[in-house]
Amino acid sequence: MQVVEGIGKKRLKALIAVALIVGTAGVVSAATARPPCQREVVAGNLDGDAQFVARDVIVYGAGMFYGNPIVARVEGTISESAWYSVRLPGVTAFDQLRVVGRGAVVGAYFLEEGRLHFYADLLPGALSGAVEVFYVAGSASWSHHYELDLERLELALIGRVDWNARVMFRNVDLLFVSGTLHTVSSGWGGEAPSAMMAGGGFGLFDFSSRVTSPETDSLAAFSVPSSTDTGIYVVHRAANVDLPGSNGHGLKTCKPSSFYLRIHASPVEATEVVVAADSAIDALNASGVASSHAPAGLPFVIELVNRGALPWMAGKADIYRDGILAGADNLAYTARNGTAKIAMGWAYDVRVTRTLEKMGATAYHNYTIQNLDEMPFTVELESAASSGVVDTGPFTRDGILLKARGVIQPGQVVRLFWTGPA
Repeated sequence: MQVVEGIGKKRLKALIAVALIVGTAGVVSAATARPPCQREVVAGNLDGDAQFVARDVIVYGAGMFYGNPIVARVEGTISESAWYSVRLPGVTAFDQLRVVGRGAVVGAYFLEEGRLHFYADLLPGALSGAVEVFYVAGSASWSHHYELDLERLELALIGRVDWNARVMFRNVDLLFVSGTLHTVSSGWGGEAPSAMMAGGGFGLFDFSSRVTSPETDSLAAFSVPSSTDTGIYVVHRAANVDLPGSNGHGLKTCKPSSFYLRIHASPVEATEVVVAADSAIDALNASGVASSHAPAGLPFVIELVNRGALPWMAGKADIYRDGILAGADNLAYTARNGTAKIAMGWAYDVRVTRTLEKMGATAYHNYTIQNLDEMPFTVELESAASSGVVDTGPFTRDGILLKARGVIQPGQVVRLFWTGPA
């Protein structure tokens, strides 16, 4: 048994790249008036009648459950049919417990002063059996942002973990769950009992379906039926994580710890596009200079195609180009092989003008595109067209818009048009 009380060595060891931020101490006078931190760091075998080890810790997105519970999965091995006990570090929700046998049948069980007592029967002919325990071990949550590297063509998901539990785990797999979960009504009129709030709180849910993939899967997407419909979740697994310690040196209270993990990287296709809509063209050509309403340039966006194995959650994306932070924008939810656009800035060296010529009953909508830069640009024209279009020319219909796209080389001038009724 290797359970260490107190402050653990602060390190984070994972199979993925890690950035670590540990909260600093608060006001000294306030800290000294509070009791010392008694956050427990758990590693190795748990105190019990058999060999039990914490394998997984499941962390849900912030707000998915009331109180942001974390769920620990403990696994042990038994060698005979008998009563067993094991201490569950940090257990808070006594009525929210699952005990499952493999090669053994678990019958009665109960909790007493933080220890789980259970009776397990080995199956006929089995020399040993495994027992899994899922329990709520306190409160923590995670949120995320993205890093888009335009040189590597990679979108990295960065998770921030806010840890409020009074127990820390070493050498476990962290499972980050995202999505929308269904929970039954608590019947509390929207307010939890004070005892629940003091213990961290939790939503009403069950573990009738495991939220882990086979142990060999490092990343998986799956669905779990709820009582009303099917909720879709995405789970990211960070393997062999050693959670950083609970405090900085000399800190007297258990302040929440925050740290970051580079959770997942998705390959992308990226196209930098100058978007020239009729309204933006007219606004620029009317003034020719920047104003409080519009800059003297056309919107410059990055069109991303998701070539990864998982959908992208909505979130803020920091854009890196040539090794520097070049911008940031909100990324919308994007399915596998789906397309999303994020704003990069403004293109000042692509000039677009449009004119209208009428010849009899036909109107010619003319566009002139000029690239004054030393690099090529992909330019997309967007024109609002009525249903009476006669000839779209190089334009294609996209809902109520006509769109034309092409690469404009340095110094090149391109003229396009579509026709409609005069």
